[in-house]
Parts: sequence; structure tokens; C-alpha cells
Amino acid sequence: MDSTSPLRHISDTALWVAVYRAQESQRTDAVFRDPYAGKLAGERGIQIAAAMPFARRHSWSYTARTWLVDQVITRSVLEGTDMIVNLAAGLDSRPYRMQLPGSLRWIEVDLPDMLSYKQEILAAERPVCELDRVPLEYHFSGGDASSIRLARTLVELELAAPKDWETAKRDPAAYVLLTLERWIAAHGGDAIKRRFDLYVMLTDYLDEYSSEHEPDGAGRQL
Repeated sequence: MDSTSPLRHISDTALWVAVYRAQESQRTDAVFRDPYAGKLAGERGIQIAAAMPFARRHSWSYTARTWLVDQVITRSVLEGTDMIVNLAAGLDSRPYRMQLPGSLRWIEVDLPDMLSYKQEILAAERPVCELDRVPLEYHFSGGDASSIRLARTLVELELAAPKDWETAKRDPAAYVLLTLERWIAAHGGDAIKRRFDLYVMLTDYLDEYSSEHEPDGAGRQL
């Protein structure tokens, strides 16, 4: 990472983006409300955002992304989704701020320090659905050790079948791939197509949004 950058670790990006969610939430015409973003961003997040003025010109894209994902989740839940696994969850507060069924199971997976920080900040708050947090040290360059940790996490989350371990010839990477293939076979097809269609629809909205919503602009449309 650039030595001149205010970002010290990849996790700092979560603090930085939370600042933009907090700013959006303060608008009278906000497209979403995140009452926890300011606390989660903290002073460190504000310092990072202040040190990166060039990024503010593109802050609308973070707002748009948050809104888009909110729509995808809402639509998916209405279609019957009963569990969401949020990999690299960061400082996402959707299990607290969105209108979700209490029976929905939401699982957050991220670095231990990130999840500990979030747990501390939101200790006095109550999620609207069932919320589990899974701390996981995972790096794409970590080789077999990382694959083993991810495979174990998939089993703990009941997303992977232990019996597939032998089918994958006891290869952690192959086991993870086999798990993903099974999930695509079982839950893919029409479900994936629905999400693709939804993405296309939301992209049309995003085109309008990006042309009219600038940090210092007067107009916006969703």
C-alpha cells in the first residue's frame, strides 16, 4: 500500500466507506438511512475521508452501491431467501437497519479484528434477524492453509457437506470448489437468472442516479 496513503490496512476502507453512508443518512432526501454508520466510521474514518478529497467526488458511487444491494436483498427475501452469508462483511449494518424477517439467518464472515470492532461498537444494539459472526483469517495468497480454514468455515455454516471431503480427494481447494458447484446446481439456474435480470434493471436506475447525484449537485433520482 502507498506509504503516502492514509489507509494503513485493507480494513480501513470499511471505515472510509462508512463515512459516506453516514453523510447520505443525514440528507433530507436520503435513499437509505444508516443510523449506525457514524459510530462505525469513528474519528479514524473521518480522518481517512478528509485526507482523500479526490474520493469525495465519487462518493455517490458508494451510496448507489449501498442502495442497489439493499434492493437486491429486499427482493431476494421476498422471493424466499432465508439465509444470507456476507463474506468480507466489513462494517455493514444491514442486519440492524433493514426491515428483515426475524427468522432470516444472517452470517457475517470477516477478519477477527474487524468483527470484534463491530461487535464492540454495536454491543448495545439489537439486530432485527438472527445474526452470527464468523471470524476468519483468509488471504488469497495463503495457499492450502487458507483453503482449509475456508473449508472448515463452510462446514460450520452448514453450507458444505462433510461427506464431500472424500469426493474431493481430501483436497481443501477442490472441496471448496465442489461445495460451490453443488450450491449452483441446487440453487442456481432460475435463481441466478432472476438476480441477473434484477441487476440489469437496477443498472438502468444507476445510470440515472450517477448522472444526477453528485456530492454538490442539486438533483437526484432513484
